[in-house]
Amino acid sequence: MLDFKMMCVQPIRLDADMYSKIIRKQDYADILNAFVNPNGFDIKWIDNFTNKYRKFRSFKSLTLPSDMPDKSALISDLGESQWWVNGESNLATFLNLEESKVALLYDPRFFQFFIIYELHFTMPEEQLITLLQGSLLNQQKTDLYNTLRQMIVKEEAESSLSQWGQHVHTSMTKLLTDIIYKIIPNKGTEPVAKIGKNTGNITFFFNADSQNLMLKTALINCNAGAESIQRNVKPTLDDKHVFYAFYGRFHTIISKDQSYYYRYFPIQFHMQFMWFVTGYYLETMDKLNNEIISKKSAAFFQHSVDDVDAYVNKIQFLIMHNENFKLTIEMDNEIVLSQVENRWNIEKSLTNASQYIAMFKDYMDRLYAKRQAAAASRQNSILFIISCLQIIALLSVWADFLSITDPASLAEGGPVSNVFGNTSNLLSFNLWLPTVLGLMIIGLSVVGFFRRK
Repeated sequence: MLDFKMMCVQPIRLDADMYSKIIRKQDYADILNAFVNPNGFDIKWIDNFTNKYRKFRSFKSLTLPSDMPDKSALISDLGESQWWVNGESNLATFLNLEESKVALLYDPRFFQFFIIYELHFTMPEEQLITLLQGSLLNQQKTDLYNTLRQMIVKEEAESSLSQWGQHVHTSMTKLLTDIIYKIIPNKGTEPVAKIGKNTGNITFFFNADSQNLMLKTALINCNAGAESIQRNVKPTLDDKHVFYAFYGRFHTIISKDQSYYYRYFPIQFHMQFMWFVTGYYLETMDKLNNEIISKKSAAFFQHSVDDVDAYVNKIQFLIMHNENFKLTIEMDNEIVLSQVENRWNIEKSLTNASQYIAMFKDYMDRLYAKRQAAAASRQNSILFIISCLQIIALLSVWADFLSITDPASLAEGGPVSNVFGNTSNLLSFNLWLPTVLGLMIIGLSVVGFFRRK
């Protein structure tokens, strides 16, 4: 009998607007801690990895939803002809329910969530080889790899999942929607967490001799044929201990040494984690950039400045996380991780993200400076108008003064005459004061005009 396990890493996409509000809020730890599973992870490689390396203990296992479907429903689904491999092979009798697990992984540093599936099977090697060889005879993508993938991953938006897979999706996204509405109180009921089409990276680990040529050839052919884009892929490793082939959506590892399961499944997870989070941040910042261009309100701009700062911080943390992972798996970094990164252009994506946020931040700084200059110009105009109004008010006061200086007041010995000495001085003052004030207004207008130029 031959054991093999399938791992699927499936990120959950959060609504961009809600995500920005959450990372700006930054005081939701108590709410999330209430959902953390105190017993940790049931899946062995995650439990081993997070316990072994302190810097990755930030990964948390959330308690599964109360309405999570029972794993026995998988047996019923596999028994349906829709999920028979090659349209004829029923895997229900080979599924190891006890060892098959599902986990909801949460990373508080990035507020990101991933569903991790691990399905275990045990079947005769001869039957597995026959099943794999049969996969080459059809073009309907009903091979082993695609059949198991399609149970939990939608190929297209209208594709149907297995009943168990659909129930898992519904339960997980509802749980996260409820959590997010606890963090950001909202009367809305729209789901803010979803699993997009074609979202799920699959790795198969076969507990077998890596030099078993018949099995290895059948697995390579099945893996290559299952890919949506056909390409020639050289194995990352192929020696007497382990065979490791990293393709596009499917990947194959063969070894009788279980230590490779604990070493390479974290790498497979890390690749999907980095690929998804980097892409998610770039998409979200593109959306934010478009909104900044289209919306002009000062309040929105201030929120946008805070959002950009938050994303700059997150992307820098993401780069540090990637470097920490490389240091952790130093032995496998050059041999395995570097080849996998090149296959998916992870390093280039991180470089692009760094350049993007640098340019975006510079753009925001320039936009802020322009807005400040425009605000200062408006303020100067307002102050100028106020000054003019004050001068006009002075003229109005002086006009009132003239109205009360009737001929009786101008008589010799009167109060006005006593102030100005004689009537001639008062008349001169009345003539030059409005003249001087008028010249001042004209002068201020000219200075203001040329400064704006």
